[in-house]
Amino acid sequence: MEEKASIKNQPQRSIQDYLSLGYIYLLLLGITTDSIYFGFLGINILEYSTIVDVILSPIIYLTKSLAFPIVIFLTPVLGLMLTSFLNKKKVSDNEETVHWTKKKVSLKPNKVMILFIAVTIFSAYFGYGLGGGKKMQDRLEAGSLKINYQLTFNDGEELPVHLIDHNSLYVFYVTENSKSVTVSPVEGNIKKIEKLEKE
Repeated sequence: MEEKASIKNQPQRSIQDYLSLGYIYLLLLGITTDSIYFGFLGINILEYSTIVDVILSPIIYLTKSLAFPIVIFLTPVLGLMLTSFLNKKKVSDNEETVHWTKKKVSLKPNKVMILFIAVTIFSAYFGYGLGGGKKMQDRLEAGSLKINYQLTFNDGEELPVHLIDHNSLYVFYVTENSKSVTVSPVEGNIKKIEKLEKE
C-alpha cells in the first residue's frame, strides 16, 4: 500500500516540460555535432549560426545519408524489443512475485527506454560529427574534394566550388585547388546556389 501511495504521489510532467527538454536536447545535439564536424575544418561554427540553425541541424543531418536515419531509428527499436523480451523473461522466472514484477515493468521501462533512445541518438550524432569531420578534413588536406556546386554572387560572378554546408546566414565552401574552407555571407552577397550535374 505504501508503494502504491508513493507511486501516485510522483510528480507528473506537463507537455511544456517535455517540450522544454526536447528543445534543450535538440540544442545539445546540434551544438555537439556541428562543433565537432566543423572543428576539424578549423571553423567555430557557433560564431556563424543562429539558434534556429543549431536546432534544425540534427534534422538536416537525417537527409544527408540514407544509412544515418536507418541507424537512428532501427537501434532504439531493437533495444525496445530486447528490453521487452528480458522483462517478460523476468516475469516468468519469478512466478511468486509476478504481480509485483508486472507493476515494476510497467513503470520503469518507459523511463529506461527514453534514456536509452536519447543516448543512442546522441552517440550516433556524436559519431557522425567525429567521423564525418575527420573524413572531410582528410579529403581537404589531400585536395580530393570535387566541384559540386556553383555560386552566383549578386555582382554576377559565378564561382564553381565544393559546397561543405550552408545555413541561414553563411555558406561554407572550398574553391578549386584550395585546401582551406571559405565562409561567405548569404544575405546581400550570394544570389544563387546551384547544384552541378554529375558527369
